[in-house]
Amino acid sequence: MASVDQTDNSIKPGVSYHYNSSTTTSNPKAITETIIGGDKSVTDEKEWRRVLWKIDLWIQPILFLLVLVTAIDTSNIGNAEVAGLTKDIDSTDDQFNWALSANYIGTLVTEIPSNMILKKFGARTWFPTIALLCGTVLAATSAVKTGTQLIIARFFIGLVAGGLPPGIVYYASLWFPRSDISSRLAIFFIGANNIAGAVGGLLAFGIVQMDGLGGLHGWQWLFIIEAIPLILLGFILIFILPEGPHDAKFLNETERKVVMDRLSADNGRSTESEEEEIGKFSWKQFFEVFKDWKTYCFILLAFCSLTIIRCIRMFLPLIIKGLGAFDDVTTQGMTTPPYLAGFIATIFYSKSSDYFKERGFHIAIMAIIILVGFVILIALRFAAPAGLYVCICIMVAAITCVATLRSAWISNNYGGTSKRAVAIAVILAAGAVGSPFGGQFYRADDAPHYVRGHSIMVGLAGCLLIVSLVTKFGLYRANKKRDQMTDEEKKAVIMKADGKDLSDEHPDYRYIL
Repeated sequence: MASVDQTDNSIKPGVSYHYNSSTTTSNPKAITETIIGGDKSVTDEKEWRRVLWKIDLWIQPILFLLVLVTAIDTSNIGNAEVAGLTKDIDSTDDQFNWALSANYIGTLVTEIPSNMILKKFGARTWFPTIALLCGTVLAATSAVKTGTQLIIARFFIGLVAGGLPPGIVYYASLWFPRSDISSRLAIFFIGANNIAGAVGGLLAFGIVQMDGLGGLHGWQWLFIIEAIPLILLGFILIFILPEGPHDAKFLNETERKVVMDRLSADNGRSTESEEEEIGKFSWKQFFEVFKDWKTYCFILLAFCSLTIIRCIRMFLPLIIKGLGAFDDVTTQGMTTPPYLAGFIATIFYSKSSDYFKERGFHIAIMAIIILVGFVILIALRFAAPAGLYVCICIMVAAITCVATLRSAWISNNYGGTSKRAVAIAVILAAGAVGSPFGGQFYRADDAPHYVRGHSIMVGLAGCLLIVSLVTKFGLYRANKKRDQMTDEEKKAVIMKADGKDLSDEHPDYRYIL
């Protein structure tokens, strides 16, 4: 650390400036400069890739398992219903539907405060807490006797588990540089959720065979047994989950420094030291999220993509059945290939996005495929079912790709960790507002071709295309403006903010486009 007198108008490349009122100089507000990499390579690429591989071997399995177990447990309500849930308790069909909606409502309520708690207390405290609470509530669901109790139970499951997706996106950003995070998120979410769909069904099939054992129904055993791995995982995470690279025991001191240096350089001139960040929540950065223009672009991006994704998840069997080529049993099986195509496509496409360090055009291309796909389903609805089914597979693959790239793009473009944690939660929560309404887009009176529902998806895909390009252009202009700033202009921006909590507003910060 070195102090520079305020009258020195030169700014050195690769230097981040902030005020330090405690610095003992003739000027009470001296500027402190911190070398954090600049244009100089932090470490050679071979060494970095070796350390990154160690992180992948430790962090990826933990997050993958956490998402997998949670996804199995929170989505087993459908399996419980098939096993006779609503028939065995005092519940109506409407109450069951409200139970499904209550889960979404609980998720919307918890996402923002959950990430704030995660930022304040750390992953080693908060992720195990989520797992333990979720497992406990799930096990308690086996005791419901009425539809009202089921609604309350599902609300609390959403409340305790809803913070996990934005939390994992934020936590991953503490480990992986912006150019490497997209492919990791693809594995965490797309891979784990797809496997959860397959494994969850097999587990449910076996568990419900215990119907009558111990005087319990099959669906009760389903809730109890599937809660056990989640509770066990919660206890295990307390001992194996690092808060971040700074205290990762699976890395030695040199390797931890390699990671911290690489992340510091990647974040483009952090104005907050790691020591200041740990256990500290910045309310200034909290409010900056809502003043930032890109937050609202990302909310609209999330709204369009999440609504399309969740509509497809809910109604894909009906859309495939509407082709008129498959019976009810075969239709269930035919929903697997589109998701398999989505998993494969997302892995490769996210690798491409990371390699080129580009998000906007990648999302725009997928938006075009989605748009054209729904137009084909409308215009050629009387065509051969085989061709339409292939179209559906391609379209679902494109939708799945957008899900990963959207989360990566959001986490890429918020510099301060408090701002990033809040922004991810705010954007995903606000974007998910359309999800409960998605159930109204595909209605029985529009079967079997669902022209109305497909038309709404065309509109959302068109909006997704436009917003992705507008956001990319806005970020490009912001980068270009900072590239053209003089040293004096950069120093003025830093001095005006006292060098504190500049996060991605720092003149040296560059957005990922």
